[in-house]
Amino acid sequence: MSGTTGYYVYRKTAGSGWVKVGTCYGTSSTTFVDKTAKKGTTYTYTVRAAAGKTTSYFNSGISCKRK
Repeated sequence: MSGTTGYYVYRKTAGSGWVKVGTCYGTSSTTFVDKTAKKGTTYTYTVRAAAGKTTSYFNSGISCKRK
């Protein structure tokens, strides 16, 4: 997205909606650690770009299970 100033990280579990779990400011941040993820739970994550008050759309995300 043109003019991106940061990113919002969202996650969800099966049967739930997206919940914002992190914010990364600047365009050079490429790492996010979800310190609230619970063992044995499968989460789906997505990232939305932010430019001022405008944010990109949600995509389908990627799933992973915390060990």
